[in-house]
Amino acid sequence: MKSEGHRETGNQLEESARELMAEPERHVKAIIELVFGAAHHYAAAGLEERYGEHPEKHQQIPGFLRKKGELEVSLAFESIDGLRAGRFYGRKGNGDIVKQAQKNLEVIKRWLG
Repeated sequence: MKSEGHRETGNQLEESARELMAEPERHVKAIIELVFGAAHHYAAAGLEERYGEHPEKHQQIPGFLRKKGELEVSLAFESIDGLRAGRFYGRKGNGDIVKQAQKNLEVIKRWLG
């Protein structure tokens, strides 16, 4: 997928997450999953635009970002991924988790430009 496609997909996923945010407690798992998907696509777009390449697997994105010196973005991506894993492996979700994910997504979006 080209950069434009990643941006478009990221925007669509983020828009879907926003629609669920009226009831974050009820939809926390879905919101976090959508925010993670948006983060993946935004990171891929940014890497493609800045460096001409990006890993296809989300697990490889943080390491690739670190190798390129993009530590803040790598940490934001890893934070969202950690929140995502926590929602699916038993920890109870809440609105604070949604706010944390949004804050980290904003870091990635600022970097993307």
